[in-house]
This record gives sequence, structure tokens and C-alpha cells, in this order.
Amino acid sequence: MLLVPVIGVVSAAFILGEPLGLREIAAMALTLGGVTLALQRA
Repeated sequence: MLLVPVIGVVSAAFILGEPLGLREIAAMALTLGGVTLALQRA
């Protein structure tokens, strides 16, 4: 459930043809890092 934003961006890139640039990749990396930190402390 915590990966919904990442799945949404990737699926929009593939299905809708949205641009997937460096900014989006960096945002996904930060999101995954935050999820990892949150799960480690739980």
C-alpha cells in the first residue's frame, strides 16, 4: 500500500505516455527511501 505513488507514476508513463524524466525518477527514489525508513523503524 505504501508504493501506490510509485506504481501510479510508472503506470501513467507506460499507459498514458506521460514523460518520465529525471525529476520523477528522483521523486520515486526519495519515496522509496522514505518507505524503507518507515518500515525499518516499525
